[in-house]
Amino acid sequence: MDNTILQNTHKHTLWIHRIIILFGLFLCIQDLIAENLKNIGFLYQLVKYADEAVSFLFFFILVINHLYKKQSIKKTEIDLPLIFFLLIGIISSIIHKVPMVIASSQFIIYVKSFLFFYIFIYLPVTTEIIKLYIRVFFWAGCILFFFGLVDLVIPVQFRQFTGNTIALDIKFNITSIKSFFSHPAVFGWFMNFLALYFFAFFLVYKRWTFLCFCLIFLAGCLLAMKVKAIIGFVVSFWLGFFIYPFKKGKQTVFVVLFIVMTIILIFTGSMLFELIGTKYTMYFNIETYADAARNVLYLKSIDIARDAFPLGVGFGRYGSWMSHEYYSPVYHQYGLSQIWGLSKAFPNFIVDTFWPMIIGETGFIGFTLYLTLFFIMFRVLYKNIRKRKNPLVQSFCLGTFMIFIESLFESIAAPVYVAPPFSFFIFGALGLAFALRRVSD
Repeated sequence: MDNTILQNTHKHTLWIHRIIILFGLFLCIQDLIAENLKNIGFLYQLVKYADEAVSFLFFFILVINHLYKKQSIKKTEIDLPLIFFLLIGIISSIIHKVPMVIASSQFIIYVKSFLFFYIFIYLPVTTEIIKLYIRVFFWAGCILFFFGLVDLVIPVQFRQFTGNTIALDIKFNITSIKSFFSHPAVFGWFMNFLALYFFAFFLVYKRWTFLCFCLIFLAGCLLAMKVKAIIGFVVSFWLGFFIYPFKKGKQTVFVVLFIVMTIILIFTGSMLFELIGTKYTMYFNIETYADAARNVLYLKSIDIARDAFPLGVGFGRYGSWMSHEYYSPVYHQYGLSQIWGLSKAFPNFIVDTFWPMIIGETGFIGFTLYLTLFFIMFRVLYKNIRKRKNPLVQSFCLGTFMIFIESLFESIAAPVYVAPPFSFFIFGALGLAFALRRVSD
């Protein structure tokens, strides 16, 4: 489908994209709204689970509309590994007699982000629509960053006024900021998300304004003081630089970026090294290694995948939200119920990772299929970056490649591919990048 055809359908689909944009803005404050409604049961549940309802509703409306118009079902390269991954989980759940409500609820949690990906596959996407997304979320990011600074200066008063949780995470006598988000880690990730896109725009368009915006949002990430977000940014930043096919000026850009990164390191280096050192001691110290909840989740997932070879223990049984809500017997079986943060009385750290959930619930086969999905997505993005001549398409795909790389670091200690807002922004960006293949150069 070329640009002419896409432009003809632009007016008919623009309203859908606008609703999706509103949904994205809602996701940024979903937890804050829910926190303010926690004493009103019905409204709290409505807000808390709105993301699942919206993704399913939009997807099915688009598919039914597609079939009504007698158009063929759209296919992507990830369809087969995704279907097989879900089948593995279903079969494993049946084998291990996981209650239907638990298995089906966890199935929905796995699927909802992929449905958001497919929504963009079914929607016409133009470069003008991409610009609309960029403008809206740029200004949203500026607002969130501004109120993040307010949160930095008067955290208690700001959080009382907005109805957010007041718990302060103080490092180096500075409060880790979270703005309107529920946790500094989410704020840091969102700042990273925007910073990496503007870095991609800088590489392609060579406009210094874009680099300035990148550094502003990077400052937000640094003020959240979350190690995985900072490391994820640095790795994604330089990978993006090295895979981008410069026609000229690579050496100049490299020197400028090296100087900028050196200046940042001079001012923040001691703080960063101490943050990294603290995390290293927490998770890799020989004396405490086996007691850290995240470490235990990783180690035991291998044991579970081996014992329940080859399909794992089924949806909702390990490292997942449903295994937290309906405390899984697997935790008793493997001694995790004795670990602080994984016990039935205090299970708060059960959902602090992502990959142990995949390995434990779907086994080595499910893990391999999920990695295959990611490999395919990386390959598509890489081809778009290297071969596309449209600068907006190229820069958007480069930014998506970098935020996808960054998400791998986040996924080490957060369920970013199944939890809002992470999952919707990541898979939504991937869906847009895949859809942009229909836009001609």
